[in-house]
Amino acid sequence: MQDERTWEHNEIRIRQMWSRADWGDENNELRKMFKKQLRGLNQVYLYDAIDDHKMSSASWTPEISQILKAYGKIEEARRFRPSGATPASAKWWVDFERPSKHTGLPYKFSTDCPDRTTAESYAKQVGGRVRNHSQEDPAQDDGLLNLILSTPREIVRSVVNALRAEKYIVSPLPANISEWNQSAIGMVAHRIQVAK
Repeated sequence: MQDERTWEHNEIRIRQMWSRADWGDENNELRKMFKKQLRGLNQVYLYDAIDDHKMSSASWTPEISQILKAYGKIEEARRFRPSGATPASAKWWVDFERPSKHTGLPYKFSTDCPDRTTAESYAKQVGGRVRNHSQEDPAQDDGLLNLILSTPREIVRSVVNALRAEKYIVSPLPANISEWNQSAIGMVAHRIQVAK
């Protein structure tokens, strides 16, 4: 049945459902207007929109505006909406410190933001640091990698050992720090920054 959902088939359906309307031949202005407005639409959605309009209208002639309104509702209802976990490339966090309400001692906070611009703006407000574990931002990756490379080896080793003890890093890391995966680079760099 879906194979039949072409403009030609939908045009025939419109003419059959509103048979009292004067459709004339190919040069009929009403026919030309319908073709111009409806031919470029998704014909599967249009097929259902024609049905919706026919069921809700007692008019002897179809109304393009009402068909388009029904089409818009169908298109909106069937629009793909991504679901599931947000990919790492779209996750942005701001790490900052603030005095605890109870003790007054500095306390570390981390909050997520919907995008990089918002994260940077919020980081300026709270004096925080923006982070993202995505490989899509090479400038940030290079900065984290350079931070690790410029840190004394003993400190890097102790940070890696601490992360291993906490089970954040479980697989062996290559001897060459440049070959570490993005997750390991991000965790180690973060610990180094926090320790400073």
